[in-house]
Amino acid sequence: MDKNGNAMRSLPQPGLNRSRRVFMGQLALGTGLVLTGCSKAKDTPFSGPSRQMRLGLATSGWGSKWHLDRLLRNCEKIGIQGVELQIGQAHRITPSLSAMSLRVVKNQFARSRIEFVGFDSNLVLDPNDGDALRSNANGAKALVALSAELGGSGVRFRYSDAAELKTSERQLLLDEVQKLADFAHSRGQELRLQPASGGPKNQLANSDLMRAFSARNVGIASAMDFDARDLRASFDRRRDQLRSALLIGSIRDRGFPYEQLAQHLVVAGFLGWILLEGSGEVADELLAIAEHRRRWLALVALAQDSL
Repeated sequence: MDKNGNAMRSLPQPGLNRSRRVFMGQLALGTGLVLTGCSKAKDTPFSGPSRQMRLGLATSGWGSKWHLDRLLRNCEKIGIQGVELQIGQAHRITPSLSAMSLRVVKNQFARSRIEFVGFDSNLVLDPNDGDALRSNANGAKALVALSAELGGSGVRFRYSDAAELKTSERQLLLDEVQKLADFAHSRGQELRLQPASGGPKNQLANSDLMRAFSARNVGIASAMDFDARDLRASFDRRRDQLRSALLIGSIRDRGFPYEQLAQHLVVAGFLGWILLEGSGEVADELLAIAEHRRRWLALVALAQDSL
């Protein structure tokens, strides 16, 4: 609501004829409502109605072709506060880094205002091949350890959809993830899991599978884990599976109710990271990320005004 009691339907949008410099300058000056001051929650990412969500970029989408220096500079320009780095992209940060190269990476983050949130492993935990599952789970430990070394909070993995798993395969997946979760816990890290594929028909099965994980440092990674057909019920059912970071896709996608998601997160007091993941070919990725950020913050502002 505004000061006169009128509902605020949207924030002013930058005109199509505005230059890239003007729009970027506006963002740098804070007109995009940067949300800061998030404190880490010990056992839950919630703490009552809150304005403390933080915005990060997931390089599984836009930004994947930028080397680390450019990535950090670009994020600073548009008010992005953190990054989740996907393995295999131009940043070239992997567990095989030498000690000297690792020091260089640490120094790059130390000189920047951008925080390292964690890794997207790009690995699928698939129990259809037990040997491959164990191999991937063991290899994932190196990423978890590197995330801890760089000051991150967790690593994102994909898993086979629960609806497609036999009982024995489901148990194998549970066992291997539990071992990995124990290792991650010893290093203060989370495992952020998302289904490798699937749709609405698999939502309930995947929710039940996630609930079967007993480790408190295992949770869902993506907003796509919520059922868009009944977001309120789905959010209520799965909010205890949220950890300190949540990936969101393009807000232009009208197939998902992002306005409702922002309302639920604000009311619940989510204290974690919102990781923006853009997709598709665009003329200017930096401008596209800035617009994605602006649209999400507009939804958050509307949700806050309704409290």
